[in-house]
Amino acid sequence: MGTVLLIMGTTRFTIGIISGVIVDQIGPKKIMIYSDLLRAVMMVIFYLALFFGKIPIFLLYTLAFIFGLIDSFYWPASQAIRPRVIGDKDKLSKANSIIFTSIRTINLVGPVIASFSIFYINYPYTFLMVSLAFILSALLILFMNINDNHRAIDLSKHKSHWMAYVDGFKTGWEYILKQKIIFKLILIMFFANIGANGIMAVMPFLVNELHLGIKSLGIFDMAMALGAIVCGFFLSFMTLKRSSLHGVTIGFFFQGLCCGLVKSILLCKFSFDRNMDLMT
Repeated sequence: MGTVLLIMGTTRFTIGIISGVIVDQIGPKKIMIYSDLLRAVMMVIFYLALFFGKIPIFLLYTLAFIFGLIDSFYWPASQAIRPRVIGDKDKLSKANSIIFTSIRTINLVGPVIASFSIFYINYPYTFLMVSLAFILSALLILFMNINDNHRAIDLSKHKSHWMAYVDGFKTGWEYILKQKIIFKLILIMFFANIGANGIMAVMPFLVNELHLGIKSLGIFDMAMALGAIVCGFFLSFMTLKRSSLHGVTIGFFFQGLCCGLVKSILLCKFSFDRNMDLMT
């Protein structure tokens, strides 16, 4: 599992450096539709592999690479499409908080539905359900009425598409280096994502260590989403006039404290169980 996350994370990081320029030229709406459809196809491949037998490890690594590749384009596109949908810059911060809360609400329900589907219905059929969800997402994006013809870099001013991409990449990074708060945020998110992916990697092993089932894993995911919903609910009523990293830093700090608290509790539990075994 750690190798799968490593492949996905490395692919997102390396391709994500240049994906923003490509998203700008193709258009975020098209990128999101193509990404959802490709994900749907991958879920069908998972289903077929499980239906006819076990998933070969090389197929798992290949699909992890493809998922990372798709994510490196999808997430920049999902960020770029928001201002075009919202329009009013003064409402952008509130709208982002509402979108964040909505996503976390789905994260609250989704893992529970998936875990109960795996437990009570069938593991392969759960992948088909996810595939249908991706197709539905692509259809909903298709009917979004936005201007997908905006380009930050005008292709007509360049001799070739390649030079337009190079110019877009150069312009973007020059802007990031000048805006110190954005550069700091990139560094913070880099390490924060390492921590977030680390939690997702160890969570199934934690559930197994505590002798809990797949339903408990879904409930744990639901609990993390619930905390994010509470935060997003308060932020949706605030209008941020000035960018600041204080709130982000405080949030990550408390997440780190919670991880340390979980470790302390587990150490106490394992120590207690070991002493009880020795006594008996």
